[in-house]
Amino acid sequence: MIRKLCYSILFVVSLQSCSTEEEQQKIPDTVAPVIEVSIAGIPNLSMGPIKVGSSVNISIDAKDESGIKRVEAFIDDQKVGEDLIAPYELILDLTFFSAKKQVISSKNADYKLSILVTDIADNETLKEFTIIIDNDVPLITEVTLEEGDMLQGIDNAIMFSATDNDEISSVSVLVNGQSIPYAQENKYNFNLDTSNLQDGPNELQIQVSDLAGNTASYTVTFLVDNSGPEIVLDALEPDMIIDEQITLNPVVTDSFSEVDTLQLYFRDELIHEFDLTTEISFDFNPDLFELGEGEIKFIATDSLGNKTISIWSVLLQRLIFTLNIPDDYLSYNIPASHYVIASNLDGSLIDIEQLTHDSRQVKLHAVENFAIDQEFTITFASLGSNGVASYLYSITNVNLENLNTLTLETSTRYTGDGGTYYPINGKPQDLQLSFFGRDYYFSSNEAGDPLVTNFTSSNMMDTQDPAYMYGFNPITNFYSYLLIERPIASGFEINYSDFVQDNLVDKQIIMTPAEYMTETKNLSIYGFFNQTGEVNDIYHQIWSYGYGANASFGYNYILNTQFYSHAHSFNSGNYQSKGLGIPRDNISIPDWTVNFSMTNNEVQISTTGTGHSIGEIYMEGGYDIGAPYQWNLFFDSSKITSISLPNIPELLQNFPIYDVYKNNQIEIGRVSVGRYESFNGYNSYLEQIIKGNKAFKKAAPRFESIFTGETTQTFSNNDYFWNWW
Repeated sequence: MIRKLCYSILFVVSLQSCSTEEEQQKIPDTVAPVIEVSIAGIPNLSMGPIKVGSSVNISIDAKDESGIKRVEAFIDDQKVGEDLIAPYELILDLTFFSAKKQVISSKNADYKLSILVTDIADNETLKEFTIIIDNDVPLITEVTLEEGDMLQGIDNAIMFSATDNDEISSVSVLVNGQSIPYAQENKYNFNLDTSNLQDGPNELQIQVSDLAGNTASYTVTFLVDNSGPEIVLDALEPDMIIDEQITLNPVVTDSFSEVDTLQLYFRDELIHEFDLTTEISFDFNPDLFELGEGEIKFIATDSLGNKTISIWSVLLQRLIFTLNIPDDYLSYNIPASHYVIASNLDGSLIDIEQLTHDSRQVKLHAVENFAIDQEFTITFASLGSNGVASYLYSITNVNLENLNTLTLETSTRYTGDGGTYYPINGKPQDLQLSFFGRDYYFSSNEAGDPLVTNFTSSNMMDTQDPAYMYGFNPITNFYSYLLIERPIASGFEINYSDFVQDNLVDKQIIMTPAEYMTETKNLSIYGFFNQTGEVNDIYHQIWSYGYGANASFGYNYILNTQFYSHAHSFNSGNYQSKGLGIPRDNISIPDWTVNFSMTNNEVQISTTGTGHSIGEIYMEGGYDIGAPYQWNLFFDSSKITSISLPNIPELLQNFPIYDVYKNNQIEIGRVSVGRYESFNGYNSYLEQIIKGNKAFKKAAPRFESIFTGETTQTFSNNDYFWNWW
């Protein structure tokens, strides 16, 4: 009985379960979805009409047992959106409705927004909202800053107006993306401080939004100019020495504004205001100002009032002498140091500069005011040590007008070939052979045989002429010569039978007063084959002979006339004549005398006679103390009676000449006074001889002088510096 009961219960239960599942499968889904709607930017959808803009984002949270088929949105029953996949979000473009509204009315119109959610069983849930579509962006007007406007400084008041058909919700003012404060009175206003902005283009953006989220933006690019004009001046450098007139021509530009004014100051005094409509240029002459330090200042102002002040510290010095030096002027073969020295007439130092192999220009300055006619001395010094001789060449009575610049000539140096022996055939025993020119001469070997030494010049300009050899018998007064073509051929022999006497004439020199006829006399004649030879001093000695004292007859010599031109050097007693041409046949010795004494490096000079203007003091010595020197000093003999030798400055104390000078051991060999033919005084000498680089040439203008002293001949250098090989 109990068993049956249990089965019955189980059966009933099983039957009831099957019936429930079948009933559930057959029951239709009539339950509509449950939805919640939210609109971006609108926290409460129940607060009256909802104001939206041209676009609205709607999120729908939809739940249903059977599932959601679709979510749709309608405006006034016009479908405007649909979403089939969760999460459901609709982005509605409402610009069309705004346009329709504007056609219907100038005021906002109400629209019905419907959200319809349909489930799988086509059950629908509908939610409706009243919306106001506001698709009009705010209007930004009356902005007082326009495109390309120029601003500067910290105070720039900007105003604008912002209006909307409904209500403005927010306003932003941004400069280069950074928000700045503003105020609202009748209009919106703000201050645009440009002090922290870069010069050039900057951007202002005004953004205005209304309650519907419509945003208007006003963007304008403006220019900032807080900098003065740019001043570029190549003529000046920091701490520059200004010693001569320079042209100041600054380039003044402003990237964003017009340059308004440009002023030039020196030592805080306005010296020039430029006319900007013409070329900007000013000649600054240091001679118009006190020497010493100062500041050159340019002040440029643009049309906005921005200023630029450019300052150069300078040192004004008086340029008193400029030496221009050609390339490869100094010789590397000479163990000497070279200097240019300017001294006052009392011997005190004005300035000194050293020449090096790289020097192309050397300037000497005065650091105190220096009058244009103030006289001083220029000394060119090649100083040796360890037994090497020093050579000095001084020119005094110079000023800023007669000798402020000297341009040296390119050096012509010679390299000897060591000498070559050429047999000499048929020469009479009593005949004296002479062979000497600018680039050749006779030498001899250890056996005493004559050697022909040829020299090659550094510029190869004087090797085209033949060499000149002559023979002279002073007993018979017989003279003949031989022209030897160069380069001399290998195996060449000197045959006396080839010597000729063509183009020879006898000449005689007569001198007055008669006592000069009995003085020791010496004459050298040089020939130049052509004008090039004369200009470049490519000479050939064609006569050289002297007579002792007490020979009362005139000086006889033989002249070869085939040359383009001649030069000479003639001495008779204390009279000397030299330069272009041959000596005059009749020489009237100038009625001049000169005497001297020296104490403590100061030379006292007394002269008689008129017409002379060139004085020379020749000093030589130091051989006995291992400090050899030669020193030429030239002066205006027409007005000088006392000369202080230029000081050897302490800078040169390591050279032996320094101690010789300090110990008053300078020795005078001779003092002379003279004149150049057709020259008008000392200034002509400076202009034509010194500046013309003719002081050392045999082909120089004719010069005659009277001298006194133990040295009859002065040291013959070929340049202002020791520089001849």
